[in-house]
Amino acid sequence: MLNKKIPVKMTPVLCLIFSYAISMTQAVDVCSGPLIVLTLHVIKEKGFKKDVVLYGASSFFGSFLVSNETISSGLLVASPSTACSVLQSKSSSGVIMLVERGACAFTEKAVRVQASGAKAMLLYDNEPGAMAMLLYDNEPGCVNMAAENLAEAESISIVSVSLSQRTGKQLLQYIEQSEGSPVMVTLSPYQAPPGVDGSAVLLWLLAVGTLLAGSLWSGHDYAVCRKQQQQGREGHHQQASASHDPHPSEVVDITPAAAFAFVIAASAMLLAIFFFFNKAFFYILLTLFCFASTQAMTSVLASIACHCVPALTRHEIQVPLVGKCLSSVLLALPLAAGLSLVWAIMRHAAWAWILQDILGISLMLLIFRTLQISSLKVACILLPLAFLYDVFWVFIQPRIFGGGKSVMVEVAEGGGLNESLPMLLRVPYFGLPSEFGAYSMLGFGDVILPGLLVAYMRRVDLDLHLAASPSLSSAIFSSKSRGGCNSVPWCSYWFPACVAYGTGLTITYAALYFSWFGDQGQPALLYLVPSTLGTVLVLGFLRGDLRILWDGNTAQYSKVWGDEESGDEVVGNIPQPSSRVGGGAVLSSVPSAL
Repeated sequence: MLNKKIPVKMTPVLCLIFSYAISMTQAVDVCSGPLIVLTLHVIKEKGFKKDVVLYGASSFFGSFLVSNETISSGLLVASPSTACSVLQSKSSSGVIMLVERGACAFTEKAVRVQASGAKAMLLYDNEPGAMAMLLYDNEPGCVNMAAENLAEAESISIVSVSLSQRTGKQLLQYIEQSEGSPVMVTLSPYQAPPGVDGSAVLLWLLAVGTLLAGSLWSGHDYAVCRKQQQQGREGHHQQASASHDPHPSEVVDITPAAAFAFVIAASAMLLAIFFFFNKAFFYILLTLFCFASTQAMTSVLASIACHCVPALTRHEIQVPLVGKCLSSVLLALPLAAGLSLVWAIMRHAAWAWILQDILGISLMLLIFRTLQISSLKVACILLPLAFLYDVFWVFIQPRIFGGGKSVMVEVAEGGGLNESLPMLLRVPYFGLPSEFGAYSMLGFGDVILPGLLVAYMRRVDLDLHLAASPSLSSAIFSSKSRGGCNSVPWCSYWFPACVAYGTGLTITYAALYFSWFGDQGQPALLYLVPSTLGTVLVLGFLRGDLRILWDGNTAQYSKVWGDEESGDEVVGNIPQPSSRVGGGAVLSSVPSAL
């Protein structure tokens, strides 16, 4: 959330970005489809045989290789190489055909290769990639082979595999060196090695860490605003100790109507990307992401600078055409803008995922500070709707229409433009050679949506003075806990909600590992919503807090515990025990003055 000194308001952009984010709520395990292992049986001098292992990615049209299924045959180069006209070879029956990308659609190539009698099509990129790939010698590992023509896609039954240009050139070189002898190739599905890949662990840490930081920061902002309100009631018109903290008017509450609107907007955005996605559309989205992430990182860096150097919170500089701005903002803005620009230019480089994750985490932190749910009722509308949205677009929609192809999967792959949409966290898959370029990915919505609930639980803990309330609020509220439950994390709501999120994300990656419901990615909210929302509902019921959580009345209870030690008179509309489910247990520590 930006300080009121920053001239550009972020709320409209954040609403757009948030809608875009929940349109990408899907965990994806690979860069573009199931991974395929190519084993070349190369004959060396004196009859010595050597197996060369290369990698590719299966398209999402045609047949798929399942576990333990293989295809073995001789490798033949298509003539013409692009397979955009009738193939001239007369001995292509039963072979695996190598085709060059370009000149016509992927499905058109596959139809011609299939008509020639080949078993499979290996398509390699006709370009080395962007300038970043040339500089760092790490070209893309696969071309996103989308089904441009659904009618043609339905008629394709052969296996189609996408290769990098480097892999294609290697295959051509082996064919040339064979001097007319057949080059035998075996295609098999990639089998992950035993154990957990480091990319999944790192991605889990990034997601959980972002959720923890965002919810704590949201709670800190809430505590600061409560302190300012208390000072106002006491007649103290002092400047807040941290002037870079958000102004209360910049916090946007999500209403039940807005919850419905977000899901509808997400579906509309998803379909718009699917039907109209092209280079121009991609660069519009890229510009929006860079603009929003620059603003977000500026806010994060400025807040960190003010925390490290408190004098920056009071130092302002007059900027022409803008007015007075905090010096911390002016220091942070060039760095944030520079990082966004470097990422946008070098986004295909092997190391670009680090910058993308930094920008994305900053954006999510800003969303946590800007958007909030004010009651459990809103969470019980927003999260189940997002749950149904995720499940529908991944599992149901491909079976109703689309020829078995998920719109969400197609959008996540970049619509065949060989571009990855930036609204996700991604980490290289450490179990594969680096040149392949496979990534474990998680959509921003999988962090933001459950995170809004976790952030609400953080504010509830501050209001009800529960355990696991770090020292951020110790100077603002009393340290007393309810019912003698002191310094025990599980007596709070925030800590169990965080544990539930981490558990749900672990289950999501177990579903990816064991290919539950298929290999085309997992709707992460299928596991995250029941784990987080279910945990809060069960705890609220068992503790007798369900009604006040549902209505969002926890702030009224903060007055009871917060004012006891200060000696102030308790004022306000304090709900009676009869108005709560099991309220007696909770109100047992309310001062006897009540």
